[in-house]
Amino acid sequence: MAAGLLVLGVAHNQAHKLAPAEHAAMVWNVTGHALALYLLALVLLAWRSSRAVLLVGALIAGYLLQVLGCSLWWLLDPWPLVEGGEICSDRLHFPLGTLGLAAALLVAAELAKLLKGKP
Repeated sequence: MAAGLLVLGVAHNQAHKLAPAEHAAMVWNVTGHALALYLLALVLLAWRSSRAVLLVGALIAGYLLQVLGCSLWWLLDPWPLVEGGEICSDRLHFPLGTLGLAAALLVAAELAKLLKGKP
């Protein structure tokens, strides 16, 4: 675990500096979200007996994977970026943030059921 954390932490801190300037931000996204996923996995392992934590963690992992995946996609097949736009939503011509919000509402509803009656 410590070795993985070291590798991802150093990669996040250094990789964007080695990338061409026009790719540095996407490399930062990829390495940062990979690091965040690793840290989230450690949290989920520690709280694996909590269905509520696993449910919320799965939602957050989905968000992180989306940004990581879209950033990798752009690095492999760049498209014009719109200032203030959302990278994948712009490419897909679909508001992925709306899906993310809907998923969060579903998770919140399930979380409310799980926590109902607990102090």
